[in-house]
Amino acid sequence: MYIGRFVVVGRDNSGTLYVGYRVSGRSQPDRRIVMKDEIASVVPNKGVEYDNPFVTYPCFRRAGDCLVVSNGSQTWPIGEKIISGLPVKDSLSLSLLALEYERDQYHTPRIAAVADYSRDEAWLGIITDSKLEVRKVPVEAGEARLLAVYELTEVTSVDIASENPEGIAQELMELPYEHPICSIASMIKAGYVEYGVR
Repeated sequence: MYIGRFVVVGRDNSGTLYVGYRVSGRSQPDRRIVMKDEIASVVPNKGVEYDNPFVTYPCFRRAGDCLVVSNGSQTWPIGEKIISGLPVKDSLSLSLLALEYERDQYHTPRIAAVADYSRDEAWLGIITDSKLEVRKVPVEAGEARLLAVYELTEVTSVDIASENPEGIAQELMELPYEHPICSIASMIKAGYVEYGVR
């Protein structure tokens, strides 16, 4: 099944929250994720150029006590609103509503996930051409929730067993959804961002 790009929020077996994101695509496969200063971006591989504004974007950032992942430029305003003191629900809702779905031929939804370490909460949000939905999702230790741009546009449970970001990122690549390109997973431990990129 092809579900396109997707975000994940979950907990390892000790109950620590994490977020994840996977780029999946039938076109523009020559992309990777690079991390700098607690901000990760999807970029073309060296020597590759794409004339598409939706190909290069920030997909991950830290925002105070929160980690944010998304499938587009909404990563940045979501984080900025959280840093300014807005609740996660409002930060997700306002940012997704302002940017709306991607104005491509598929009306691709915008999706995002937030792990709020100060409140120990997991959030998922999506905006399509027909709905805006932002939810705090219950996630127990050892569980994960996924939200995708195609097919799985409702919150879906997935099995992820790894205990560290590197392993989680690898498992995201191995989930049974077509055309994986690259992935990132991250969690905060002892105040520091840990991440893995595949």
